[in-house]
Amino acid sequence: MDIITTYPTNNYPIYVERGVLDTHLESLTNQYESVFYIIDENVYSLYKNSKLKNIKHPITVTGGESFKYASPLMETVELLLERDIKRNSLLVVIGGGATGDAGGFIASMVLRGVDYIHVPTTLLAHDSAIGGKTAINSKHGKNLIGAFYRPKAVIYDLEFLDSLSESEKLSGFGEVFKHALLSSEADANQLMLDTKDEIRVETLTPYIIQGIQTKMQFVIEDEHESGRRKFLNLGHTLGHALEYSYKIPHGQAVMLGIIVSLHLSNKVHNTQFDLDAYYSYMKYHGYPVHLLKEMDIDVMLKLIEKDKKNHLSGVISYVLFNQDSQLVVTDLKIETLKEYLLELRECL
Repeated sequence: MDIITTYPTNNYPIYVERGVLDTHLESLTNQYESVFYIIDENVYSLYKNSKLKNIKHPITVTGGESFKYASPLMETVELLLERDIKRNSLLVVIGGGATGDAGGFIASMVLRGVDYIHVPTTLLAHDSAIGGKTAINSKHGKNLIGAFYRPKAVIYDLEFLDSLSESEKLSGFGEVFKHALLSSEADANQLMLDTKDEIRVETLTPYIIQGIQTKMQFVIEDEHESGRRKFLNLGHTLGHALEYSYKIPHGQAVMLGIIVSLHLSNKVHNTQFDLDAYYSYMKYHGYPVHLLKEMDIDVMLKLIEKDKKNHLSGVISYVLFNQDSQLVVTDLKIETLKEYLLELRECL
């Protein structure tokens, strides 16, 4: 399926289909004087003799969050400059969410900005590849250094998902689930029903496409996250703190964060989410729900306070649902949030 963004200007295509890399990459790259590839080393190892066999001399980078720091990022920038990258060169970034985040940031930085194409290779990256957010981590927290920088295209070849580990599937499913919940509670419940026994990529394909379309609606209305785009952070406030502190995969942390968001929605806005149903579903599929009982709440709160989305000291901006099932950003005092987290621990 081909999706075209609908910004006022500078739109780009998102190609979603099995085998789409083989049919589109050449036509998208042949207009450039030179093309440089940044590829997750694990992805390259798996596909260098098949899907990526025509790519010569790529820059391979470590997979996962280890690439999303200043030192490996600058090493990659220096290597691109050494290889004589020009303003009219193209950068093709192939890998998961972390590779895409850092690779896109490199494209925004080097020579003050070169064109890039994002080729996500994980289920999780169906989210991070859309919307033009690029970032790396700091010792102070996740995604604190970055820029908004649109790609020239996104090529989402679903064949890459065939090689995902169970842990990566669970992580990616976290963002698929978030998008379904953003659409409606009914969509999330249907997704849970369709995956009650097993989470299979084949089952998820329509939800992946729906998730991309849902995210694009938010992003196009609010590219720089001053309004509705903030709702895409559902589950991310505590999720980022859990991910950073306990080194669990991003999407798994988001799933735990969603439970917290639903609990807070019940407490603050008197919603009626069935926490037991969500908790049992996540536990059955192997999410580390035990962390919701075992986490150091004071450490989590210190990390949450550093979140770039907060605008007042001592107050946390949290994406919740109100009683009318509408998404809202709610400001919570640290003391209040701590009280509710302690209550959640007791009721799980």
